[in-house]
Amino acid sequence: MKIKSSVLSLLMVLVLFSCDSYKKEYDNPVSCSELKTVNGITTLNEKVFSGSCLIFSVEGKKINLKSFRKGIPHGVYKGYYYPTENLEYVGYRKNGEIHGEYVKYHNNGSILTKGTFRKGLYINNWFFYDENNNLIEEKRYNYRGVLTNAIKYKQ
Repeated sequence: MKIKSSVLSLLMVLVLFSCDSYKKEYDNPVSCSELKTVNGITTLNEKVFSGSCLIFSVEGKKINLKSFRKGIPHGVYKGYYYPTENLEYVGYRKNGEIHGEYVKYHNNGSILTKGTFRKGLYINNWFFYDENNNLIEEKRYNYRGVLTNAIKYKQ
């Protein structure tokens, strides 16, 4: 009985840590131009790629950061405003699908949109703000991604 409860405890710990594995951001991203994607699998030097890569403009400005695990989009994704390189959004992919928290920013750094995706669908509450951090709209989605309520706030 003691072994059974120990195994169960270990499995619970593994599940808890693996649930947020999609939030991983890798150190030392490579240039996305070095990667090759064939049949949905991304490789680097003909080896399945796990890590992050950056996309740059022709002037060398950061545009996007993408993450992969075992050749599939998985992990943090970031967008940057051009040409300032200010953070535009932070989101995640899990096993190829948009999943988890998502925050989009105005160019001044204040939050524009904040919400959650589940397997590519909008779920729960989504909040929309103006550049002065005033809440201007709130939307509620059910677990199937269907909009169930929307509230617009007066300015």
